[in-house]
Amino acid sequence: MIVHLQRIIFNFDTFRNDKINTYFEFPYQLDLKPYSFYEVMKKENRLPKQKKEGEEEEEEPEEKKEEAEAEAEETKWPEEDDCFEYKLVGVVVHSGTANAGHYWSYINTRRGYNEPDENDPTWKNTETDPWLEFNDSMVREFNFEKLKEDCFGGDGKGGNDDGWSFGGSYGKSAYMLVYERKKKKDLKILVPKEDVESTKVKGEKVYHDEQKDEFYKLINYREGVENIAPNQIYKNVFEDNVKFEFENDIYSVEFFEFVKSILAAIGSLDSDRKNPKDVMSKVKKNMVSVGRKVILEILAKSFYNQSIKEIV
Repeated sequence: MIVHLQRIIFNFDTFRNDKINTYFEFPYQLDLKPYSFYEVMKKENRLPKQKKEGEEEEEEPEEKKEEAEAEAEETKWPEEDDCFEYKLVGVVVHSGTANAGHYWSYINTRRGYNEPDENDPTWKNTETDPWLEFNDSMVREFNFEKLKEDCFGGDGKGGNDDGWSFGGSYGKSAYMLVYERKKKKDLKILVPKEDVESTKVKGEKVYHDEQKDEFYKLINYREGVENIAPNQIYKNVFEDNVKFEFENDIYSVEFFEFVKSILAAIGSLDSDRKNPKDVMSKVKKNMVSVGRKVILEILAKSFYNQSIKEIV
């Protein structure tokens, strides 16, 4: 469940967007049952009356019966839920003004396959779970005790903050909240029509939604995270991580020192002139090619590196 805090609004006095940075303390656990549809209807005594056992319905003309069925379909009541408990698992934070700023996230990483069972009393203790900060390319551990300071807005201490005084239209505060349901529903995975038969052969049950004309299967939440994770997303993340590690390596001082030592070693190979000329010519051409690539494609992109003078 995603809760948008509407921190950015349109100010009709100035005709500009403004950020509201008032102090707002949000809960780490939620019980939404008192606000659920059936609970509210029950309190207002508006639930449909149940038929008594043995009570017979009055016979209606066929035309009225069809009209009643059509009306009932249009005003069909939602399915009654069986779980209303949620815990905080993510916060999107905004720092800056309405027109310029920066976003980052704090995420509870003890979820999915590693998440405690719904019957485990520690499930709701999101404060003690491991959290990470995802801030552009930087990912690091996050101390949950800092959540109040970073996400509640105002000065992080509460008090009589009117939203237009301390922090005013500037500062850091939670922008969106992500809550996760305690009791997980089965995941609905769409099955292409051409794969329906092959899926059934594997022993998997395939359902058909006649209204939407789509085939699907239901799988356990935990099994889905473990067995059929979105491969393309995983592949993209993996490739990004490999690229990140590669760039860390090639822009390091150690890498430039390594290249410099190779170039120096090759330059002194033929000091005694005992090697064939064609072999040395090929080796030196390769050395020049490597040196040019390092200087023009790597060192030139470095923000600050003294090694470029030494290699040149």
